Amino acid sequence: MQGLVVHLAGSTANPDGCGAPGLATQVVVAWDQTWRESAPRWNDFWDIVRFPGKRGLRRDPRTTLEIALLADGVPPAEVYGQLATPQGVDRAFRKLSQLRPYITWWSTPAEAANLLSRKQVLMGSAPLEAVNSLATHAEPERIGVNTDMALSYDLSWAVVAGQSAERLGRSRELLHFIVQPDRQGAFAAAMPAGPSGPAHPAALLPMDVQFWQVNYAPLSRRFETWLHRAG
Repeated sequence: MQGLVVHLAGSTANPDGCGAPGLATQVVVAWDQTWRESAPRWNDFWDIVRFPGKRGLRRDPRTTLEIALLADGVPPAEVYGQLATPQGVDRAFRKLSQLRPYITWWSTPAEAANLLSRKQVLMGSAPLEAVNSLATHAEPERIGVNTDMALSYDLSWAVVAGQSAERLGRSRELLHFIVQPDRQGAFAAAMPAGPSGPAHPAALLPMDVQFWQVNYAPLSRRFETWLHRAG
């Protein structure tokens, strides 16, 4: 983690020993249910003719390129194989170009949720926990989520490096408290439950952390170049 967090001696939670499991979450299709009751899928996300309106997408190649390929009909199991090739990357950007005039970009989970809550987009990609947080506000039933073909990933707790010895000790104690089974159970129970989309078991695409560690820099450069050329 480039020295930003403390290495936790003896940790088996993460391969690099720099974090402890926090929350498993997903990037889902979220939509305004006042417009449509049935859950849209990623291919519907691109169907501007049948479903005119703005779309919310993350201003980052991570999740956005995967979603473009899913919308183009690539099965979840083949997405990273496609992105590992020049042809697959070209395919993802061609798909994004089709939707470019209708995209409203977000950079944080809160921004993704706000676009939906303020009716600035008809549908959007969004972290599930951000959409679920809307359930505690007005109109809790208005925003629906479809977890089918969602991108799943894990969030971790970590201790920030560079603290004083006293604060570092307290941080370690807090982390030790958080990862106890009863505390993790209480944390999971406290997370707001949101509406679900499909009645059948959802197909998920686990995000490939190793892929992005290797490919993020070149794909990020290409993404920024594409954004400026398209804009």
